[in-house]
Amino acid sequence: MGINKKSLSEVFCFAALFVGLLLIFLLPLEKDIWYDESISVLCSKGISYETSLAFTGRDTVTAGEISRYNTFLDVYVATVRDNANSFLYNVGLHWFTGIFGNSLGIYVLFSKLLAAITLLVSFQLARMLMGYHPLTGIATLLLMFDGIFLGMSHEVRAYIMGMLFAALTGLSVLKCITTGISPRRLLTASLWAVAAILCHFLSVYVILSLFAFVLVIGWRRLFTVANIAAVAIPVLLLGVYFYLSLDGLKVMQGQNDTIAAKVADTGHQATLGVVLTETLRLAALDFKLQLVSFAGNSLLIITCSFALVLLLFIWSLKVARTREVRINLLFLFCAGISGSLFLAFLCLRSGHLTAIYGRYHSFCIPFATLFSAYALFVLFQNVRGSSRYAVFTFAALIIIPCTVYFVKIAQDRSVDAKYNQYKVAAAVIAQKADRVVVPHVRHAFLIQSFMPSGIELSYIIDAQATQYTLFGGAGVQKMNILADPE
Repeated sequence: MGINKKSLSEVFCFAALFVGLLLIFLLPLEKDIWYDESISVLCSKGISYETSLAFTGRDTVTAGEISRYNTFLDVYVATVRDNANSFLYNVGLHWFTGIFGNSLGIYVLFSKLLAAITLLVSFQLARMLMGYHPLTGIATLLLMFDGIFLGMSHEVRAYIMGMLFAALTGLSVLKCITTGISPRRLLTASLWAVAAILCHFLSVYVILSLFAFVLVIGWRRLFTVANIAAVAIPVLLLGVYFYLSLDGLKVMQGQNDTIAAKVADTGHQATLGVVLTETLRLAALDFKLQLVSFAGNSLLIITCSFALVLLLFIWSLKVARTREVRINLLFLFCAGISGSLFLAFLCLRSGHLTAIYGRYHSFCIPFATLFSAYALFVLFQNVRGSSRYAVFTFAALIIIPCTVYFVKIAQDRSVDAKYNQYKVAAAVIAQKADRVVVPHVRHAFLIQSFMPSGIELSYIIDAQATQYTLFGGAGVQKMNILADPE
């Protein structure tokens, strides 16, 4: 009995998903940590920048004293003292490393697992819209090939968890749109939305976009007591967290004011032209017009790439034969473009470019990626004759550059080392050291964050130290200090 096209397509979709999952875990990216990741590590161990005050005047600190901060309550306190952001991620990392250990590989494994689940959710979203069409598998691979998704899957940061919960929110909202609004579906979507915001506050832009879409499409059925309560209860939980974490929000405001003041002092304020160019570039990348990655800062390529995104949007809307398909296209496009619009607004309002970092687009990338695949699906389903050559050209302009770019970044595994405290921890274990000389207790905090629980170790605080010195059964070993944990 022969294998029909439907079966082959289904096999391809699952093969693409399997390859994507395999790449997440097996891709041999070298890894180091940078400042923001060190903050995530410390917060997950209940340590904030104020913790060092408890050890003022001390010349020796033990591992046991530092480990006393490794509790759920201290993780919350440390998160608030940082700026109240990434609470769910910090708690999840705290529990995960508490179970599986504190090596750098375990910290990164947590992000990889979150990335794998995000890929599964995105696959389910694609399958809901396109069934087991080959473009479902291609959409999955395009997300895997995305530089930001790949980067966040290997970083000790909250973005990948926020991306996961944003995708889950989108999945629940799509069910509301396609199968009908109900209190249960709204409650599920609202809980996922609150979880996304508690992972990273910036995810609010895609959350607002998703719920605005529900409001516009289903407003006649939305305003019942049960539906309003289903949304209000999770929002109330979020409000309670913000109220209890008000000090952290004030810290965040202070951090933003400091950045704005520095920008004003240097005179490097964001201009409309710069913001527009960078916004168009990142939007094109979100929607998988990866050609801009090979064009440097060419304004022509950036503008043409974004114009292709708009053309794909307009053409697919035009040929769509049903209202349901048009709603799906609008749903994905609005969620996909939400990051570019919101972050550009923040940039112009604040006067500096900090808000347009690529990683801040993390939360809209699953939707932008799926839009491009779904728009191609709509075109292939409805376009006939010589116009199909244009559809194939569109597909090639998306798939080929994305694949080439992925191969390029997968091969570029150079690491600019910033923090090496995890290497010091590994050396302590290997050398069976029982004392480490550090210049400040902050170094001890970060080294201890990578140490197994129960190890007897003392940190000797010597402000004049220019290297780490390890004493133990294997003698004395010195290691360079690459950066000072702030």
